[in-house]
Amino acid sequence: METVCLFADISGFTNISEACANLGIRGNEELAFCINRYMEGMAKNLAKYGGDIIKFVGDAMIVMWPRSKGDPDMNEEDEKVTVIRKAIQCAYDI
Repeated sequence: METVCLFADISGFTNISEACANLGIRGNEELAFCINRYMEGMAKNLAKYGGDIIKFVGDAMIVMWPRSKGDPDMNEEDEKVTVIRKAIQCAYDI
């Protein structure tokens, strides 16, 4: 299967999580709240562009855009270009 992949993670997450851990339970709760909001926003943006979240790995995610093969008016090259453009636009918006 041909696909486009996006690997996204939070830069500096280890340092952020260590700083929050030093604040005790309050810091951990705030970090969990922020991560949940971040992942929610990412999921909405990815869905808008047709990306499928394949896996969450800590603060990272793996996303794929498979070729659709759904539009009979598009040839194979046009389908590939469309999928690549969706992934690039999504990454730009993120």
